[in-house]
Amino acid sequence: MKTSWFWLVLVGYLLANGIPHLVFGAAGMPIRSPFGATASTTVNVLWGVSNLVAGSLLLWWRASSEALNLREIAALLVGFWLAVVTYWIWMGQALG
Repeated sequence: MKTSWFWLVLVGYLLANGIPHLVFGAAGMPIRSPFGATASTTVNVLWGVSNLVAGSLLLWWRASSEALNLREIAALLVGFWLAVVTYWIWMGQALG
């Protein structure tokens, strides 16, 4: 069964997106989330955990059906780095 590269890019993005929300929320620092700029730290922790769980479950589902090939791993990394660059740009704008 072939899984679309879209899913693997999504998995990479979810895994990378969960990290800053979890870290900032656990540190008690606000960070913009889909629920608004003033979302509580609890909401950000829950959002981060839900991203990590969803990404992990999707990756587990895909990896359990067949081994990932090099192109699929590349798609996963594209999604991961897309999220990292997005946060890098956002943090640069937010911090001045």
